[in-house]
Amino acid sequence: MTITLYDIPAQVPGKAISSNTWKARFSLNYKGIPYKTEWIGVDEIQSRFKELGFNPTRKFADGSDMYTVPAIHDPSTGVYLADSFLIAQYLDKTYPDTPRLLPDGMTGLQAAFEDQFMSAIAPVTQFIQYPLSQKLYPKDQEAIRRRVESGFGKSLEELAPKGEVALREWDKLRDGLGKLDGFYAKMDDKGPFILGEKISWGDIVLAGHFTWMKLAFGEGSQQWKDISSWHGGRWGKLLKLFDAYTAVP
Repeated sequence: MTITLYDIPAQVPGKAISSNTWKARFSLNYKGIPYKTEWIGVDEIQSRFKELGFNPTRKFADGSDMYTVPAIHDPSTGVYLADSFLIAQYLDKTYPDTPRLLPDGMTGLQAAFEDQFMSAIAPVTQFIQYPLSQKLYPKDQEAIRRRVESGFGKSLEELAPKGEVALREWDKLRDGLGKLDGFYAKMDDKGPFILGEKISWGDIVLAGHFTWMKLAFGEGSQQWKDISSWHGGRWGKLLKLFDAYTAVP
């Protein structure tokens, strides 16, 4: 029986752009677990996921439940589950004969590594929102605009900093990733991944977000050229190692 992965469609090759859903997609592809993608519009997620019985993953500002992608339905167990980290834990437990994403005793450390990475890339948010929105289909562009502008209190076009402020924020992104580069450097003699030779959850987190950046900014953009070349080209090289796991069934 085939797992269903829910994702928001975008106007990019393969239609997949969501960073968090790429984490679930890389997880499934790396493990070799059969699945199919069901595309869902931004404004459909709340009612559809509530109807299906998915767990809310966070709260709106008014305290109401928020439902988000990625989400999976596994007909072999009847499970409906959202949140990429919870999905990774579920796949490890339910499909023990596949490569593990969270090795025994490493779950807390892998979660902490993800938190460190998310803090490191926080500056990219203001730069990426507008180009990302333009990659979505028109009805989802409108929905994302409403949400982002409500959350940030300014238009999508005004989000990206300009001039000296932009340079400082871009430097913060590079420096934040530099700390992650230091972690990877400690394992260079063992292999290209954070645990050495084998892919684990931390690598998938980075690959998901770097895929998102590459697709949103554009492979030929100066932004992606910068990011992929920083720290000896580590991030571009790391993402290249995931080429075998980019299928979008």
